[in-house]
Amino acid sequence: MKNRAILSNIDFLLSDAILFVTGLIICFFNIHLVRAASRVIGMITLILGLCLLYLYFSRSKIEHSPFFIGLICIFIGCFMAIKPDTILSILPIVVGLIVTLGSLMQLKKTWILKKFQDPRFSFVLVFNLIFLIIGLSLFLNPIQSLSNIIKIVGIIMVFYSLYSLLGAILANQYLF
Repeated sequence: MKNRAILSNIDFLLSDAILFVTGLIICFFNIHLVRAASRVIGMITLILGLCLLYLYFSRSKIEHSPFFIGLICIFIGCFMAIKPDTILSILPIVVGLIVTLGSLMQLKKTWILKKFQDPRFSFVLVFNLIFLIIGLSLFLNPIQSLSNIIKIVGIIMVFYSLYSLLGAILANQYLF
């Protein structure tokens, strides 16, 4: 049980680190660089889709998963390569969903702090509610200006990853 919790915690911390670095990149780099990165990722996804379709059609044994995954990769890759602004415009919705779901999951850790009467409970609860409101507002009402979207989403990703890391550290003292 303890080993599974440690592995889960490592995955959680790794995802926080990825979210932090991605947020910094999105926040501080020029919008043109983010568009170019979206196009490059789109082309890589397109090539991956073509390779999967080639594997599907070149094998004598028929498996459906490379075919469907290949079609999805081709569709997403073309879309990202041709219309990177569309992908970037749904970024606040995706980040809003991630922050909202993450905040809801953090509530469980917040209640662990309350159960053990930790004095930092109210501090963590306030920040949790703030990120829940920010996540819901990004998800339900994304901002329309692309350059503002990128900076705001990057800042939110950085702060949320730091908050999530702090919540994990505080809750882990009572779990192990």
